[in-house]
Amino acid sequence: MIRVPTISVKHNWRNATNRLDRYGVHLRVYLSGEQARHYPIEISSKISVQEWLGKDNHWVKNTHPFFFEINCKIAETVNKLNDLVKRHYTQNKPVTFYRIEKELMLRGRTEYIQ
Repeated sequence: MIRVPTISVKHNWRNATNRLDRYGVHLRVYLSGEQARHYPIEISSKISVQEWLGKDNHWVKNTHPFFFEINCKIAETVNKLNDLVKRHYTQNKPVTFYRIEKELMLRGRTEYIQ
């Protein structure tokens, strides 16, 4: 049986506060039986709480000056992971965090949060 990851997009997943009130976006990936991991999405500008909508394909409100680019980047990253899951499912291979990190080109970097 193949484990299908649960993928969600999180804004300020640590509930941190800073003086600018702008935070990054992370991809939360959960595989059953393991602890969820958060992967940063490289965006051009951080997002305030008021500019975050959080709906699929409309994560950032159009009040943000780079909303289109950020929404496209998030969608591209989610689609990349969905394609990985489809490939592994058709080949009857297990999806692992190693493969996810390799697909997101995070292998070898130590900046991602576990």
